[in-house]
Amino acid sequence: MSPSPLKLELPSADQRDTYAEGWQALNKLLRQGYSWSGNERHAVFLNLGDGRFADASRASGLDLADDGRALALVDWDFDGDQDLFLTNRNGPRVRFFENRVEEKPPRFALRLEDEVGRVVIGARVEVRSEGPTGPGVMRTLRAGGGYLAQSSRWLHFPRPGVAFVTWPGEVEPEVFDGFDQDEGFFSLRRGTGTARSFEPKSSSSRDLAPFPPYVSTEAARVVLAAPVPLPSLSLTSSRGGALSLFGIEPGGKAKGTGRAIVLHLFASWCAPCVRELGTLAKEAEALAASGIAFLALSVESEPEERAAAKALMERLAWPFSWGFASAESTELLDALAGVFIDGERRLPLPTSFLIDAQGNLRAIYFGPVSAAVLARDRSLLKASPEEQLAAAAPFEGTWLYPIESTSTGWMEGRLRVRGMEAAAREYGRGAIRLSQSSPADVIHGFGRRAASEGDLRGAQGYFLQALEKDPEHFDSQFDLAVLFHRDGKLADAATAYAKALSLKSEDVDTHFNLGLVYVGMGNLEAARSEVRWLTESNAELASTLAGEIRKRE
Repeated sequence: MSPSPLKLELPSADQRDTYAEGWQALNKLLRQGYSWSGNERHAVFLNLGDGRFADASRASGLDLADDGRALALVDWDFDGDQDLFLTNRNGPRVRFFENRVEEKPPRFALRLEDEVGRVVIGARVEVRSEGPTGPGVMRTLRAGGGYLAQSSRWLHFPRPGVAFVTWPGEVEPEVFDGFDQDEGFFSLRRGTGTARSFEPKSSSSRDLAPFPPYVSTEAARVVLAAPVPLPSLSLTSSRGGALSLFGIEPGGKAKGTGRAIVLHLFASWCAPCVRELGTLAKEAEALAASGIAFLALSVESEPEERAAAKALMERLAWPFSWGFASAESTELLDALAGVFIDGERRLPLPTSFLIDAQGNLRAIYFGPVSAAVLARDRSLLKASPEEQLAAAAPFEGTWLYPIESTSTGWMEGRLRVRGMEAAAREYGRGAIRLSQSSPADVIHGFGRRAASEGDLRGAQGYFLQALEKDPEHFDSQFDLAVLFHRDGKLADAATAYAKALSLKSEDVDTHFNLGLVYVGMGNLEAARSEVRWLTESNAELASTLAGEIRKRE
């Protein structure tokens, strides 16, 4: 049976809703501080070879209390034993463990390659160290292992020997022997029967960026990866007047004050707040020199509490503006901080928010913040997207991908769950973008919806209507071809895929699906032509299609 054509595999509406609800409930628990794995320490078990396992967790040093996610094995320093990487949901997010076993095994590892040097996923190799009939050790090259992980593509063996490789789509193994040395790293290329020695570059764990030691502290500085506009905040000045600051306009533009501001939340009954306010009052000159306005906001709402806050500010001779945040604004700032750190624990006091002149939040300071830190962070107020992202990262590095523009539309749902309807609506309006959808786009969307609900006949009708509106609408042409393909109308499918390629000649999915149609029609030469094209664009699809051709030969 041939693989199904790519795409149009859409879950039903009920399936989508159930799946989404499950993830929402799970993530809510995680944001509230619950562990993914139940706060269980890591465990390591040693296979004794007789059906029993021994608990080696403590002896290995891997009995960590991390909220672990994935594990990948790799011979990082090419010394013959396998080191490992662990990823966690909490920090540190990545750990590296170097294998320092004193008695090193023979360095014998194999890399399985196709005719042009690409690794062959699914290939199986058995190494027999005592001749062709002796016992062997078998390994399979997989695209993934465990959860959210893929280990090294080198396959390690406890001792050298003759290698018997069964390639995907083949029944009889290919034999590789006559290794030019007793141990080492070797590439086995399909169809050659000859092992090629590989000399790795020298490497060690010192090549990894050192992880700075963690120092526990009550304070935390969180720089946002991208500036986020603040929604409207309702405040009361120290003299009793009502104020409204910030807000989000349609299109996502923030309403700023024209000057950078630090919003500082405090309470008169909070001892750390009182100490910090006293320190900041003494640093008034340095704060003023930074060019950043300072606005202290009491989170207290009861009359006697507000009277205590006024007495505190008078006693400190507070040199900057101050006032009271409404209960709604305090809850909103609490919710925003929870969204940005992906948690739902209450906002600590004191906490400060650094906001640029345009009304965009740039950084959050949990706990005390000094004038020196704020003076240093003035550079964030006019930081480019690249500079802002670099400041948000906990250590220096090289970004593999270009920075993409960000949207705050996702904030709407997160705040609505927290009951912040007014702020959610602001972010919702801010996410609105004028779009010029063509009639064909709209009709195609109806077709995709019909397909997701199982109405393939209705979907086909919509796709044909979209092509009447716009004969060059690629997505409708492609999805129509897929429907013909699934319905077994191979000639119609081939014609539709060909039309799709006339609109987008470099689309790999279309080439692959067309190749499958040719296989189904028995036109293997045309299918091979698609394999040759895919070889240059997508090796995995080319290999899959070639396997289908071999089955029909």
